[in-house]
Amino acid sequence: MKKIISVLAVVLAMITLLSVPVSASSAYKSYTYDINGNAVNSPDAYSAYISLDAAAMGIDELGLNNPADLITDEDDNVYIADSGNNRIIALDRYYKAKFYISTFINEQGIDDALSNPQGLYVTKDRIWVCDTGKSRIVVFDRDGNFIKQIEEPESALFEEDSVYKPVAIAVDDWNRLYVVSSTTYQGVIVLTENGDFVKFIGAQKVTISFLDIIWRRFQTEAQRKQQQQYVSTEFNNITITTNEQNRGYIYVTTSSIDEGTVAGAIRSKNGDQLPVKMLNAAGSEIMRRNGFFAPAGEIDYTTDPTETYNGVSRVIDVACGPDQTWSIIDEKRSKIYTYDFNGNLLFAFGDKGSMLGSISNIEAITYQDDTMLVLDKSGNCVVVYERTPYGDLLMEAIAAENSLDYTYAITCWRSVLQHNSNFDAAYIGIGNALYRSGDYAEALEYYETAYDTTNWSNAYKEVRKEWMSRYFLLLILIVVAAIVIVVKFFGYAKKVNKKVSTDGRERKTFWQEILFGFHTMFHPFDGFWDLKHEKRGSLRASLVFVGLTIVAFYYQSIGIGYVMNPTNS
Repeated sequence: MKKIISVLAVVLAMITLLSVPVSASSAYKSYTYDINGNAVNSPDAYSAYISLDAAAMGIDELGLNNPADLITDEDDNVYIADSGNNRIIALDRYYKAKFYISTFINEQGIDDALSNPQGLYVTKDRIWVCDTGKSRIVVFDRDGNFIKQIEEPESALFEEDSVYKPVAIAVDDWNRLYVVSSTTYQGVIVLTENGDFVKFIGAQKVTISFLDIIWRRFQTEAQRKQQQQYVSTEFNNITITTNEQNRGYIYVTTSSIDEGTVAGAIRSKNGDQLPVKMLNAAGSEIMRRNGFFAPAGEIDYTTDPTETYNGVSRVIDVACGPDQTWSIIDEKRSKIYTYDFNGNLLFAFGDKGSMLGSISNIEAITYQDDTMLVLDKSGNCVVVYERTPYGDLLMEAIAAENSLDYTYAITCWRSVLQHNSNFDAAYIGIGNALYRSGDYAEALEYYETAYDTTNWSNAYKEVRKEWMSRYFLLLILIVVAAIVIVVKFFGYAKKVNKKVSTDGRERKTFWQEILFGFHTMFHPFDGFWDLKHEKRGSLRASLVFVGLTIVAFYYQSIGIGYVMNPTNS
């Protein structure tokens, strides 16, 4: 009995030990999407390292109160817009408080203070703050000393009753300001360094049906102004790329587009109706959307209103990561979605909750080199995510591809597939490397595995071109021979059918009955007359044609070209 009790105690202890890592291993799952929009599990590219509250960051007794934004600089310092406390908090690279920006003496020598700052941006020598409560941009040096303030811009392009509420800002290498105002519908506001208005860029396009266009002709001016559905939607956040390969491109996000419209645009990849866009300096939309679905966050979602999280993502921030990657956050689900420059989803993760790695109310995201920082608004904390070995391998593959080192890119992507065989972007990466190396035939295999019809078509074009250059003369001979054989066969069939129609014999051979089908094909009126009155047809011949039709339809379903039906190939 003692031995049995001892064994049971050991087994119970082992079960307890084994159960701890399973439940505590991760507060969320990482995944990508397949061609059908189903979530496919993947290894974690980022894992939660620590959750930093005010005490951990050494912030004063005011702590954090309703923080709205965070960003890093080239020295890895971190800046938080502590909106509820009307200040900016600067942290060092180790997340310890350095200084605060709250009160200052303005250009008129008067005591001034920030009011509900919602957004900020840091350049090599300045801190730009969206002082939303006072409808202005306030500029400080990197030590927090006041430089100047930029008041509401003036232009005839602003509507008469427009309200200026800057909530997000980005600054390019020439100190042009790109300002998002929460109540401005004409697009991103572009200002000079001194605050002079330049133009609007990237205004959301509005779709009006034909019936609405006709109806508006009968409306009064007042009625037209009340039609809010015809007004372009506003943006909610902005950032700008700083890497050398694509420096100066602008990412903007919005959560104001109708959810049904977004759902349709995700599959059609219509950039005009999607919640995240990439603009050039002129305001043209230039985002690449080469993945199965357009970058917009969640794809595998329910539309059941009784479910806690239903409908498309509510995108509220975007951040540029290493090697031309970029991430967006979904306020609705507290999730993070990361894409490469071509719009392929690399990984998605996150969830609401209180465990390490879960976020109560996600508000902002930024990168500190290869570390990801996420702001939890209601938790008043910053969650730090570190890149995993799988994430390092993934970024190494992307970096090799960006630097045109295709041989090494293939090696990296194959290593990625050893960790995640369901990762379609890895197959596409290998296919791209093989394509650029001139190995088009092998590239086709990898594109087929990932259902990438666009790149497959490009590779097949090269294979076809190479094949044609080798066998062009032979192909011409085959085509000419086929034409001659067909013409001769139809001539032979015509002679046989003519002879049978005049020989007066009632009994026809099976071959003659088959050839009669071609007569009916080319002379339907005569053929059906003979079929009815001359008794030319037969059941056995018709069954042959029915069988050939079945075979043709069967081949059509399974033998259709890859580009037309990649999932059946």
